[in-house]
Amino acid sequence: MKKSLIILFAVLSLNACKKNELNGIKANVPKEVVGQWIYGTFSMTEFWGYDGSYQGNAFELSIAFNFMENGQYEMFFISTANDYGCRTEAFSYYKGSVNWDAEGEFTVTPTEGNFRGFYACSPQYNFDRAALQSELVSQTYYYTFETDDYGKTYLVIRFDPADEYPTYFSETNW
Repeated sequence: MKKSLIILFAVLSLNACKKNELNGIKANVPKEVVGQWIYGTFSMTEFWGYDGSYQGNAFELSIAFNFMENGQYEMFFISTANDYGCRTEAFSYYKGSVNWDAEGEFTVTPTEGNFRGFYACSPQYNFDRAALQSELVSQTYYYTFETDDYGKTYLVIRFDPADEYPTYFSETNW
């Protein structure tokens, strides 16, 4: 019995310390960042056509991350602008691995991506293409967490640790 308890304790201890692995790469993802995070803005200005049809907001911008427990990530960038019926939309997508440093930084290394552009008034320039290998570049970000007066926690991301104007991401689900 005593031997069984020791073996059980040893197995549980090893599992508690075990890091996630994907393709032989050890993931060191902090529990508090696992999930989907979004930053977004929208315009209070809206455009309506002469026929009464809704044309859209003047400007929208959103960036979203999906950080997975296994060390993988997805990043989405969406931007739209509407100038009196001429709507322009951009969508970028990256997927790859993320390495988290205990010092408050993480590096994303994309392995695939996609870019789309839509131009309502110049459709000949619309495109939808895979990212080129030269566009799949690693990027390091710096992060902290902040809680507002209402108890909501934000993932705060900076390009530089001293950046005065970071981006605040809210936890979300999609």
